[in-house]
Amino acid sequence: MENWHSMKQYIIKKYNNNNNDKNNFNLLEFPYLNNVADTFSYLPRNSTGRINLFDNIQETLNYIPLPQSNNKKSLLMIGKVQSGKTTHFSCFSAILIDIGYDFVFILGGTNTALLSQNINRVKESFKDEKLLVYTTENIKNINPVVIDKYLKLGYKFVFCIMKETTHLSNLIKVFEGSNLYNKSIAIIDDEGDLASLSNKETNKVINKYLDKLYNNIFNTAIYVSYTATPHGNFFIPKNNWQYPDFINLIHANDNLYCGLEVFHKPNSTKIKKADEEFKTLKNAILEAVMKYLCVISKNTISNDLEMIVHSARINEDQDAIFDLVKNIVDEIIKTPYLELIENNYYLVKEYCERDILIDNYKKNIKCLLSCIKVFKLYGESNKKNDSKYLDFPRLNIYVGGDMLGRGVSFFPIVS
Repeated sequence: MENWHSMKQYIIKKYNNNNNDKNNFNLLEFPYLNNVADTFSYLPRNSTGRINLFDNIQETLNYIPLPQSNNKKSLLMIGKVQSGKTTHFSCFSAILIDIGYDFVFILGGTNTALLSQNINRVKESFKDEKLLVYTTENIKNINPVVIDKYLKLGYKFVFCIMKETTHLSNLIKVFEGSNLYNKSIAIIDDEGDLASLSNKETNKVINKYLDKLYNNIFNTAIYVSYTATPHGNFFIPKNNWQYPDFINLIHANDNLYCGLEVFHKPNSTKIKKADEEFKTLKNAILEAVMKYLCVISKNTISNDLEMIVHSARINEDQDAIFDLVKNIVDEIIKTPYLELIENNYYLVKEYCERDILIDNYKKNIKCLLSCIKVFKLYGESNKKNDSKYLDFPRLNIYVGGDMLGRGVSFFPIVS
């Protein structure tokens, strides 16, 4: 079985390091990895977050097969909500390309919201003239002959595909029966406990396609499952191909703009539980909207700052929450802004410095109130920019039951 020593020597040899001292190994030397990491603003070079991420990746590399080694491994990566799992698998995919893997298949979720997010990130991160990115939309435009031609010219491939039967079937058709069996692949499964496991009847077709891609088409393969809820993964039978050979934890990056205090710190003062009584819920939403106004004003409305009200998925409940939010906003708009400040002074004082309150808050509040819009989004509807405010930051409040879908990230989150 390959170990980290042989992997290290392989990488050093591949990149013609003049000093073959194994202690000279440094992940900072690998172009795809660092180019991808550079696209994440919270991972500046030499930062603690970047160093910790690279250390985790280096540890994980110890458990993967070398390219073209005719070996296969399954890995499980566990990270808390909004801890940077997408960042991790983007960077991990990049170093796999650096060390010689030919194909990276990113299973970008089971819905269009998560798939769109992953496709956009892949396209933004993997920018190189020798790297070809294919997605669910254009996968039918490629075939094994074209792929082999590009591979011989030194190109690598990243595929971002929806975890759905038709999409996976189209992917399988591209490679099944081809002469590419000696190539090395990595399957990156975002939200790997969702739809991928064979523990439910509805998942068995998807699992069958993943099994075929991993076991029956290529000689060298790794399967890496990323999840925050690995309970199903822990019960995979030991003789199953998805049973993890290695499990690693992804530690949250302190520089990640994802509301770490809300998601990862116990007894957070920023988490408040409202009673289910409608009157109390109304007060809670009123307070949240006022905090939103304070944050916008403190930022001198220089950026787009939007608010999400995550309601129930049932349409009737969502309609009721939307009406409640809309009425609250309408009431706020009708309130004279000086009276509004006075009535909510404790919030203004908490979120705004005294000079900002005097100089900016009073000046901005009237303009802010005139521009706030409330939208209701069912399912996976896309947010639409209001053309009336193209020259003004978006000040929108979205009410939607699926806005906080699994795996969807928000940058930044103001908590």
